[in-house]
Amino acid sequence: MSLSREEAAAALEDISAAKARFVTVRRYAEFAPFLLMWGAIWLVANVVSDLTPDYGQKTWLIGVSIGFALTIFFTVRNARRWQQANPASKTEGRAIGRRAVLLGTTLWVYFPSMMVLMGPLSARQSNAFISITWAFVYMITGAFIGWRIFAIGLVTAAAILFGYLFLQSHFFLWMGLVGGGSLIAGGLWLRKI
Repeated sequence: MSLSREEAAAALEDISAAKARFVTVRRYAEFAPFLLMWGAIWLVANVVSDLTPDYGQKTWLIGVSIGFALTIFFTVRNARRWQQANPASKTEGRAIGRRAVLLGTTLWVYFPSMMVLMGPLSARQSNAFISITWAFVYMITGAFIGWRIFAIGLVTAAAILFGYLFLQSHFFLWMGLVGGGSLIAGGLWLRKI
């Protein structure tokens, strides 16, 4: 049986589309633990901030420290898995790790820099600013990885804006339940794909 040029071209296009879909699904699976973890941190720290404000800042410090350490762990683990799956390209796995470290360092410096430039912010303003920045980071990441991550960032940003503009009391509770909840729901959604 021989294939015509058109049939061969169509078969190659189908193979290419299937490969692209596989890569996207794999990236979703790798991204899901980050959303689940940061959603849980966001949920707990915001609920504590709302219910017991004296412990809010300490809870955030502990949560962010744990989250940062786990983010490094997940990133290294994902890079090693990628290297094992693609042994011919060790440099690509290292490049992924370097990019993750550079991104993390940039964001780690970005937030304090912005706080200095914008002057003293209330706890509510700081929370909204940091949270919406992360929502936009998810949207930017989604532009490169897949539309579902973009959608998670968009829904989270919309929830943050709504809460900031319309909820004067229990804003932190809103941020925990809706902001952290949207990340957790997004992480579960990505794991199912």
